[in-house]
Amino acid sequence: MPTLTEQWFIYNSDSQDRDDVENPQNYTLLNDEPVCAGSNQLCSIHAPTNTQEKPVLDPQLVNEIMDAIDNQTSTTAIKLKD
Repeated sequence: MPTLTEQWFIYNSDSQDRDDVENPQNYTLLNDEPVCAGSNQLCSIHAPTNTQEKPVLDPQLVNEIMDAIDNQTSTTAIKLKD
């Protein structure tokens, strides 16, 4: 099985609902780490990339995203914005 490369993705939805957060179609691959400022909603994630250049959103990562949103605190892999 090939090793997946981790890359940054910008979140393209205004929804903070779990169903939208865990939908890979709501993310766009970025070339560089994004600049995100704030703590109110999801801005970007650092995640493994699949062959369609979409993030691999396993349950652990989705839980980390939801915790960051709920706690209004960015992590090393999850960036929030206002």
